[in-house]
Amino acid sequence: MKRIAHIRHISFYLIGFLLLISFLFGGTTGKISGKIEDENGDALIGVNVQIVGTKLGAATDQEGLFTILFIPPGNISVIISYIGYKKVTMEDVRVFIDQTSTIDIVLQKKVLEGDEVIVRANQNIIRKDVATSVVSLSGEELAQLPLANVEDAIELQAGIEDGLVIRGGESSELLLLINGATMRDPRTNKPISRVALSAVHELSVERGGFNAEYGQVRSGLINIITREGAVDRYQGSITTRYGPPGPKHFGLSPYDKNSMWLRPYLDDDVCWTGTENGTWTQAVQNQYPTFDGWNNVSSSLLSDDDASNDLTPAGAQKVFLYEHRKAPVITEPDYNIDLGFGGPVPVIGKFLGDLRFFSSYRKEREMLLVPLASDDYEDNDFMVNLSSDISSTMKINAIFSTGSSQNIAQNGTERISSVDYMRSSWQIANQTDRLPGRIFSNSWYSLANVSHITSSANFTHTLSPKSFYRISLENVNRDYETGPIDDRDTVEFEILDGYFVNKQAPFGFSSQPDVGITGMFFGGHTSTSRDSSQISSLTLKADYTNQITTSQLVKTGIEYVYHDLNLDYGIVNVVFPGSNNYVRMKQKPIRGAAYLQDKIELNGYIVNIGLRLDYNNGNTNWTFLEPFSNDWKEFNSTEYSEDNKYKSADIKEQYSLSPRLAVSHPISSTSKLFFNYGHFNQLPTYEEMFRMGRNIGGAMRNYGNPELGMSQTISYELGFDKTFKELYILQLAGYYHDIVDQLAYTTYYSADGSVIFNLADNNSYEDIRGFEITFRKYHSRWWSGFINYTYQVKSSGLFGKSKLFENPSEQREYDTNTKALYQSKPIPQPFARANLTISSPSDFGPKLGNFYPLGGWSTNTLLFWREGYFTYAHNVYPGVSSNSPILLQYNNYSNISMKIHRDLKIGKVNVGIFAEINNLFNTKRLSLAGFYNADDQLAYFQSLHLPESSAYQNIIGSDRIGEFRDDGVEFQPIVQVSFLDGLGELDIREEAIYFESSTDTYQEYEAGAWVEVHQSKMGNIFETNAYIDMPNQTSFNFLNPRNIFMGLRISYDF
Repeated sequence: MKRIAHIRHISFYLIGFLLLISFLFGGTTGKISGKIEDENGDALIGVNVQIVGTKLGAATDQEGLFTILFIPPGNISVIISYIGYKKVTMEDVRVFIDQTSTIDIVLQKKVLEGDEVIVRANQNIIRKDVATSVVSLSGEELAQLPLANVEDAIELQAGIEDGLVIRGGESSELLLLINGATMRDPRTNKPISRVALSAVHELSVERGGFNAEYGQVRSGLINIITREGAVDRYQGSITTRYGPPGPKHFGLSPYDKNSMWLRPYLDDDVCWTGTENGTWTQAVQNQYPTFDGWNNVSSSLLSDDDASNDLTPAGAQKVFLYEHRKAPVITEPDYNIDLGFGGPVPVIGKFLGDLRFFSSYRKEREMLLVPLASDDYEDNDFMVNLSSDISSTMKINAIFSTGSSQNIAQNGTERISSVDYMRSSWQIANQTDRLPGRIFSNSWYSLANVSHITSSANFTHTLSPKSFYRISLENVNRDYETGPIDDRDTVEFEILDGYFVNKQAPFGFSSQPDVGITGMFFGGHTSTSRDSSQISSLTLKADYTNQITTSQLVKTGIEYVYHDLNLDYGIVNVVFPGSNNYVRMKQKPIRGAAYLQDKIELNGYIVNIGLRLDYNNGNTNWTFLEPFSNDWKEFNSTEYSEDNKYKSADIKEQYSLSPRLAVSHPISSTSKLFFNYGHFNQLPTYEEMFRMGRNIGGAMRNYGNPELGMSQTISYELGFDKTFKELYILQLAGYYHDIVDQLAYTTYYSADGSVIFNLADNNSYEDIRGFEITFRKYHSRWWSGFINYTYQVKSSGLFGKSKLFENPSEQREYDTNTKALYQSKPIPQPFARANLTISSPSDFGPKLGNFYPLGGWSTNTLLFWREGYFTYAHNVYPGVSSNSPILLQYNNYSNISMKIHRDLKIGKVNVGIFAEINNLFNTKRLSLAGFYNADDQLAYFQSLHLPESSAYQNIIGSDRIGEFRDDGVEFQPIVQVSFLDGLGELDIREEAIYFESSTDTYQEYEAGAWVEVHQSKMGNIFETNAYIDMPNQTSFNFLNPRNIFMGLRISYDF
């Protein structure tokens, strides 16, 4: 009762505060301001300024100044009218989210009635009031790029990497808004970013320096404004993309008879008597699993006491083929469907404030690298946006969206997060590379369906051209359904006389262990991931914005967020229950926030200054016990009992302040400097804060902490923008992020071994610093494009120890062996992108009737380059000490994509056909996901000629991780020895070349004697990389061959 009263008290306080003042809804609009003068330079008072197609407008004051707030982003037209002067219509005034567009007009005296002037607004490339790194893209600009979704567009920008990693911060650290509503999974903090491209009106990506109105964000702000339906007409588009069926990898299929998994069992040279029968050289043997031969398998079966499993060698092979009958699915295409349609609501719309809608739908289907629990990844999303102008000063907007995706969940013991799903070819290859059951059955992994339903509604009241308020309500629901596929039938059939096998196996899920005739698991400890969690959040917001003076805009407000967490997930393993780890937890934490922000616009400086207060209440009680005490051991071991009472306490409330400062200094009309500084605080994920995972015996495995502090990023950014000829812009930005109190885990070990578990804490920190260069050419008659380069250095560490032992001697030993691991070296991560669009004007070339065959074409080429990653040698090279600080570098990565597009306008319908090509030149890149086992991985790394280091004994050279030998090049083993004289006759491999390090020579053993290899032969070996021992699972060595999508886009405006 005490807790309920406390919740009511907080709720009443926040709601009351909401009604008394206000909260700024996430920025979805911009403003325009300017000055109106006559031809003599005198200010004109009372000039009417009106936004075309809206009810927004203002009149100039005594100084001829005006300001209009709450303008949707995009290109607008403005009408300026005054008695006795020519009316001016200014077209293509670009409005950006949270920014000021300036238009200054000189009115001319009217000579004739009806005199009117139409002018085109100057496109001010330099946005003088922007003091951060931000880019805005319109829906039309997005349509020109070789992209299938919003995420791809975001990741084109400087400082942003795959997976929505912004300036080194993970996707869970960004804030994604759709029409101002937060689209974030309350469980994981990850964005819900699946939006149809047809619905996007404006996309804004901000990489730092966020205003105080934005909270629970540390890396980036993504603001998506969706299209509104028109009041007087219907608009829409249909876009389809079709990718022809084909493999997602180069080379042999893993289901081919000559693949690593099958050749030892089907090749007549070895399959009957074994791979070590002398037919294959040692080098060939090393490329495949060792197999004793079907003769030995048959003999073993015949000699046991079970007559029901007796098989001839040929019979055993037939059973093997049945168990490995799975085939690749290469007859199904990838495709995308994107639909958008909007306009006035029929019949009743005009009676309900011109009620209008815009709805969108997207479906994406991508075939997986190999069939798993499903053959493909699927995603379906629907959204509808409703808008109504209740009056000239009041507007209601509501958005509803729903969607679901079908995913492959990683098994419990193989994953890092409970929501780790496999989709990309590399993810799948990296997980399925070492056990045949992962490839040849369909039940190794669980199927995960993740769905969401979101809704938001807001009411806006414009009090004057200089002030408005808004009240909004948001709701996000997220459901998880993860578990095995359908159970396997128990029906058996007689595959051979007297020999029965399960008819469906290895397909379908079975909790009973089954290893098949050669030890391939396809039952038992498979499909161990489970998740039935249901998560929701309810957010109440309001806002008030006031342009106090022509140079000062004030915003202030609060926020209240209520969460309902029903966590129900974990690992279920019937065969090996010791690995089970399950969480069942219901919690209802709350958050709140308040802030004050002031934007001051002066001639020489534009200053944004703000302060944000965040409030967090776990709204529960939690058990905190002294580590290694008797109660602590009982609570965390198999002695735990739900009937026992353990000491607990109410979670403490938390408050944090975040100051923000941003300054823009226009140096001239074509250049500016800017600086921003801020504290950005964010709660760890609720999943980790409220985790209490126990195994089947009750022992703790993972323990959260609802009192975890907010992770904090203190960010600094300094930038410079310069334009040239009103078509080009150069942007430079340097940034530094000092990150503390990040989520980490400390493992506790009791002296008797009864307790081993991970405790969530704020033990981690990071330093991220870098600079970005962007050069952009805006669209003119023929071409446009950009190039950006990011150089980033990242280091991280722990404030304390990651393992704590009750036994002091164990603690000393661990501390001694891992002292170098608490601080990582700064590792550079440069990458770059370039984009070039070449377009022929619609009226270009000869004319055939009303058609210009050469007009309306465009090609868009996109280049991505990344310098090879650096990584610690012990992360990739088996056998290197985990305490070694030695770094190895991967090969550089590059990729080129292209889109060819042709538009044809037929009345009010525009038809576009296009082709998109990824990996234009069909470039091969070694995936490093094809290792059969640790020995295979070690063999690859030992074959590389790496830079000299004490951490390994490779032949010295300049190879990087990722060097490879092409399929057509025969493998030439090179064995390094100190002295050849130390080798016995039986130790020498005839097919190998030996490198004697003491003499720095390459030699072969011929006719009982050592002969130095001719220099030309060695030169050819080095040139072709013939010495590299490739990963054994060749099907997964090279992924993502060139793929081509054909597409059709039809848009209409009736």
